[in-house]
Amino acid sequence: MTLPVDPKPNRFYKERDVLPRALRRHRRAKADRGLPPDQELKNLATAYLEQQRKLWPELAESGVLPEPSEAVIGAMLDDFKARHRGGAVAKIDPRLKSPKAGGCYARYSSENSNPKSIIDQMVNCLRKARDEGHFIRAG
Repeated sequence: MTLPVDPKPNRFYKERDVLPRALRRHRRAKADRGLPPDQELKNLATAYLEQQRKLWPELAESGVLPEPSEAVIGAMLDDFKARHRGGAVAKIDPRLKSPKAGGCYARYSSENSNPKSIIDQMVNCLRKARDEGHFIRAG
């Protein structure tokens, strides 16, 4: 089969023969690249509070670890996004004096990542930290 040749140089297909171009996805703002979708961040914040409240009942009773309500989760989401975009980290709650501070590195690597894997990573970190007497705060 021979391709139709256009009389114009360097053109091998007629307009009607060219396939339409795929729509481009809207690029995220540079500061938001690497952020999981909002719903996944809400799931992460909810899992954090639920797990920490189980592991640290005394901190839940004192109010350091609130119940995971819409308002609390929304505030955690806003705080996380602000810190991701380069904002300052909030000061540690003064009621949180007794346990040693710990940290957790859980990675959401790309748009193709399984969003549940970051929750699994976090839960494993929280359990290990509790076993060693360390508290990992959300912010």
